[in-house]
Order: sequence, then structure tokens, then C-alpha cells
Amino acid sequence: MPRSPKAKRTTHKTPVVQPKIIDNVVSTVEIEQPRPATPVQRTRKRVHRRPKYHEKASFLERESFKGLGLDAVERYTTWFPGTTLGESYRIASTIFQAAHQASHETRPVSWGYGYTDGALGHNNTRRVVEMKRLALFRRNIVRAVSAGNRLSLFLTDDNRIFQSGRLFMKQDGCNMWKPVEIKLETPANMVAVEAGHLAAYALDDQGRLYSWGTQIFGQLGHGEELEQEHRIPRLVEGLNGHNVVKISAGNHFAVAITSTGLVFSWGRGCFGQLGNGKVADVSTPTPIEALKDYTVIDIAAGSDHVIGVIVPREAFHRSDQHEESLATEHSVVMVWGQGKHGCLGLGGSSNELLPTEIVFFRGLGAVKAAAGAGHSLVLCRAGAQTFLYAFGGNHLGQLGIASSADHVDMPSFLDEFVNVHVADIGAGAQFSAALTSDGQVFTWGDARYGKTCRADGRTTYVPWSVDLPSNIPSIAFVTQLSVGSYHCLAQLRISGQIDRWRKFSLGGITPALRHEEHNRKEARKLQHKVFLASSSSVILAKYRHSVDCVAVDVT
Repeated sequence: MPRSPKAKRTTHKTPVVQPKIIDNVVSTVEIEQPRPATPVQRTRKRVHRRPKYHEKASFLERESFKGLGLDAVERYTTWFPGTTLGESYRIASTIFQAAHQASHETRPVSWGYGYTDGALGHNNTRRVVEMKRLALFRRNIVRAVSAGNRLSLFLTDDNRIFQSGRLFMKQDGCNMWKPVEIKLETPANMVAVEAGHLAAYALDDQGRLYSWGTQIFGQLGHGEELEQEHRIPRLVEGLNGHNVVKISAGNHFAVAITSTGLVFSWGRGCFGQLGNGKVADVSTPTPIEALKDYTVIDIAAGSDHVIGVIVPREAFHRSDQHEESLATEHSVVMVWGQGKHGCLGLGGSSNELLPTEIVFFRGLGAVKAAAGAGHSLVLCRAGAQTFLYAFGGNHLGQLGIASSADHVDMPSFLDEFVNVHVADIGAGAQFSAALTSDGQVFTWGDARYGKTCRADGRTTYVPWSVDLPSNIPSIAFVTQLSVGSYHCLAQLRISGQIDRWRKFSLGGITPALRHEEHNRKEARKLQHKVFLASSSSVILAKYRHSVDCVAVDVT
């Protein structure tokens, strides 16, 4: 019997269907591959999958790359290779992925004074004159570091807090030479730490502040009898009802900024450093009434004085400008506390019990401040350029103005940074430091005990670049800098995988204001995923917690 002829094979060709992009799901239409004709033809099947990072509508709406010709491109165009739009999205996606991987390649380093207290965390009391990695954190991811007065704090990615150095009057020396984990009574997702003098502070993702250490002058804020020791972090109940976004600790006192721009202070107040018009100690957080009409965007507590960058609240309501523009155009600098060596920048050395404005900085766009032991730094911004000013004691060159004058009681410009973009600043005991946008550290001032990270121990009167030690690759760069009284801590990126993206122009922002209050929660969730250098200003501001970028509610 002859065989029946084989059935003819048929194929179906359909036009390509563009994916439909929404925030949560990417819906595509998938056509089956050519197959033999059968009595029951399979129809088209709809496939749902989670969108990739560069496919989300929120990403397409939020990200903008100047100079890539995106104005004429459809608002929600899907990503595909070979186009200008596709290349720009690929760059942004690469930055995000590389930043996530960078957190696994970032390690803390320390240098400076290590005698007696072992604050450097190297399990000894020797001084360190060059950047040295901490052996304990070889297998731990450290999110944040903080250097205080002979005290260091480390916050890891798995929500653990380590401390090294002196925190109690009666403390076993051997146990404070290396980082020791601090146990929490109740679980909390910590996002920031701050080291002071015999006091430590931690901030969780709900804006609640915890403190532990020695309550000598009430610096823990618990409102109890003095000379009490707390070895376990305890909630500061005096700040209940307020979301704290930044904490700065000085010599036995502390100041905190809330999400509404208010400032609270507590602790030692013998020089007026609490800003309440009195010279008495306060053991519970108290708002500074003189600043109730201002929104504080940055604050720094020195040894016995405070310097803050603030914006009048009325400026937010009478202007239609973007909040970042308001910070640069309307920001003013106020100081209070001990005025020795002219560290308040008011032209004298008298103490100020209430916040007093430094008129010099009007219109200069101040965005960040740093306070040390008798001297101060203020970072200003005009467009894409930054300008650094210093004032106060200078007998060891801590102002960096190339002068041997004993002190300067008016702000002076640092010429060495005229063509350098400064991302962060810090001041300690007779020395200062700055972190540039390309991850390089500069130090100047007193070089004793290795404070300025100079192997030759030479005191410098101008900023001097810190060289990396021979055992660290030359492509490494610093992503975070914390300056204590006698030592420094930093986060060092060893890998150079995203070096070319770090210098990619992503636009600039004022590193002081966030846009909306609710953005803080999202930023906190993503903080442990993103570790970018300060030059990637836009990405850094969107994913970094408000410790550096204060969230402000102006309503």
C-alpha cells in the first residue's frame, strides 16, 4: 500500500511586538517557534517577568543624562543595544551593579594615635603613620565608620556594631585594642553610628537614636544621675516623636538634626556649646529655640563649639526654586560655643551662648561644615566648583592656608583646592583632612602620632596628598572619611572596576538636602547595596542615608 504524502510543514511569522513597560511587571508577547502543523494549533502565550533595573518606568523617568540627545526620545522607550539611549541606560545599569559589588570590595583603614586606648583597632597600642587595613573585617562588609576621641565605631552590613578604644572609665585595656561587637537589647536596623568622647551613638532606620558609654556630663541623653555607665545601647527617649537624621558628637556633648530641620543638644554646656543661652549641663535632649525659624541642613560639633549650615524656613515658602538651589543661594553659617583662637569666625575669641551668624558666608553657598579642637572648616559650592574656607587656631598649620600665623579669626580661603572638587571635610586636634571627588585624601596640620598619615612625621601648613602604602594597589580610592581627635578612619575601595564610571558626568547636587521625607525610607533600604565614590554625586545622593544628606520637611 503506498504511503500517504507527508503533511506539509507550515510556519507562522508575526511582527515584533514592543514590550509594555510598567513599574512592576514587563509584559511581552512571545510567539512560538515554527513547528509542524497539527490539528490543534497552539495560540500565542503571554509571559510575565520582573523588569530589569534599566527597564523600570521609575528608572527611565528618574535618570537623565545630559549631552546624550535624550530630549527627542520617547519617554518610556525600552532598552536595547546600539543606540544612544541604550548606551546611556547601560552605563547607569553598570554603575548600579558595580556599586553593589563594590560594597564587597571596600575595607576600613585607620591611621594616627593608638597609644593607651587602641582606638585604631589593630589589637595593639602602636601608632600608625600610613593607611592600614583592619584584619578583623577581612570577611565582613563595613557600611559605615566613625572616629571620635580615642574611640572608633564600625557598622557592618549584617547590622552589627563594633567598637574599639576607650568608652568607659574602668575598662580592660586588652579588650579595647581590637573591635568588639556591641549587643543590642532589642533588634533594630542600624543605619549610622557616631563616636564621641566616652560616648557612642547609633541611629536606626526609624529615626530613633541609641546611646551607650559613660554619663559624665549627661552626654548620653538619658536624664539620669551622672557617672553612670551603659554598656548596651539604650534608646534616647527624649527624642521620641522626632525622626533623627544626623548626629554629631563633641567633647562630652552632642547635637542632633531631625527630619523637620530642628536641632536638639544635650551634655556638657560650660562654654555655651548647647546653644540655649546658658552655661549649664543638660542631661536630656533640648531643642535650640534660637533656630526654630531655620532649617538646619548640616551641623558639626567640635571640641567645645558647634558650627551649622542652615536655611531660613521662609525661603522655602516664598521661592519656587528647587530645594537644592535654595540650599546654595540662601544658606547661612551659624556658630556657638567656645571662641578660643577665633574658631567661631566672628573676628574675636569670645564665647557665644546663642547661635550667631557668620556674615562672611552670605551668598557663598555653604553646604558642609567641620569643627575640630579650636578651628573650623566650611565647604561652599558655586555650580560645579567647591571652595574651602578655614578659621581658628593655626599654630600647627591646621588651617592649611600656607601661613604660620598663630590663629586667624576670620574665614580664609584655601588656595590649594581652587581646581579640586572637595566632597567631604573633617577636623581634629590641630589637624584637618579633606576627601576629593576622585577618592583622594588630603591632610594638613600637626603630624605627631601619625595623625596626618605622613611617614616622615613632618607638620605641613598646606594640604598634602596621602600616599597609599605599597601593599595596597594604586587604583584604590577612599569612599568615606571620618576624622577623630587624634586618628582617622576611612573606607578604602581596593578594586578599580568602576573607575571609569566614577568620572562619568552625572550632574551635580547639593549634598545637604533631600527632596521628600518619604524618600529616606527607600534610601535606607538601599544603603547597604550602594557604595559609590563621592564623585558620583547623583547616585550617591539617591541611595545614601541622610547621615550626609539631611531629609527636610518644610511643610
